[in-house]
Amino acid sequence: MAKLHQQISKIVVMTILPIVPLLVHNYNTYLSEDDQGRTCFELLGMDVLIDQKCKPWLLEVSCFSSCSEILY
Repeated sequence: MAKLHQQISKIVVMTILPIVPLLVHNYNTYLSEDDQGRTCFELLGMDVLIDQKCKPWLLEVSCFSSCSEILY
């Protein structure tokens, strides 16, 4: 199980590294130096498939995850 967690963590890091400049740009766009300690974040959704050999596969990354819709 620890190996699977490490593999998924590696997928997440290797996926996010290329978009760090975009995330920094977005952060700086929404906050200015006058915001006095306020902060923001961007929520990313990642779908990972785990095959029968316990190998994880990244299927999708979404920055438009719908957190406002709750289905009952």
